[in-house]
Amino acid sequence: MVYFNTLYKPTAGGYDMLAFDMDFFWNGTQNLFVDICWGPTPDYDCSGRVRWYVDTLSAPGFERTDGTNVCDWDMDWYFVKPIVQLKRGNPSPNDIGVTAIDGIDGFCAGLQSIDVDVANFGFNQVSSFFLNWSVKGVLQTPASISGTLLDNLGGSGATELIYALGSYSFLFGSTYEISVWSTLPNGVADTVNINDTVSYIFTPGLSGVYTLGGLSPDFPDFDSADTALSSYGVCDSVIIKVRTGTYTEQFSLGDIPGSSANRYVVFESESGVITDVVIQHANTLWNENYIVQPMERLFSKEPAMYYSDN
Repeated sequence: MVYFNTLYKPTAGGYDMLAFDMDFFWNGTQNLFVDICWGPTPDYDCSGRVRWYVDTLSAPGFERTDGTNVCDWDMDWYFVKPIVQLKRGNPSPNDIGVTAIDGIDGFCAGLQSIDVDVANFGFNQVSSFFLNWSVKGVLQTPASISGTLLDNLGGSGATELIYALGSYSFLFGSTYEISVWSTLPNGVADTVNINDTVSYIFTPGLSGVYTLGGLSPDFPDFDSADTALSSYGVCDSVIIKVRTGTYTEQFSLGDIPGSSANRYVVFESESGVITDVVIQHANTLWNENYIVQPMERLFSKEPAMYYSDN
């Protein structure tokens, strides 16, 4: 939340210029989503009202109710859009920042190269700076960048470039927080710090062969395998070898980030005998009349398991 005022009421005619309670950084290219919300007012006064117009091409949304605070609600969609203006502040000197860590959503377990996007948001050119980074709160060796020019905003040269930061070995099943931040553009203190740092929390994607069921498996059951696949995604093909047994459960295979015809997911009997693996579930409701609810992007060349309705 960048602005909060329990006493604000819009004035008639023109725009009210509201100074944010905290700085908000925008890189100038990404889409902006503005959420205006307010709590209930017992006398139905003008608190929180905004002007709006009809927009049939892109449907923004709003939600309304009597007597309840609608902030953080999911919105219904209507063809109306609030009329607001945003005023961008003037650029400062020696102002660089990290805008992204490349490819982090597709990281596999193992050694990965860390590449980051760095941009110049100031009105002067920058030819040297430091890139600092940490993994799980542990500081890594900083990278000293020099000789590569980041042009100023409005200049003819590149204002954003990609830099190789280093590498790190990630483990499957472990969640990581990785942070990267820039310091000392042109050897002096950065004048704007809100855009210096980018942080991500992620778990490396799955790849290779895993086991399901039995003693000391990667996944104790199908539901936990589905949760890992849908949560972490895949960065290469995955084969899950299911150990001999009867699995009493019901599950839906959801969308698997990163999967494709070349990045497939296969469940197969570890013994090689299809009937060694049985999945069963006692259906009690008509709308849950399934054992495994598959998805379109599950690829297998041959049946991998035997399903039982018992």
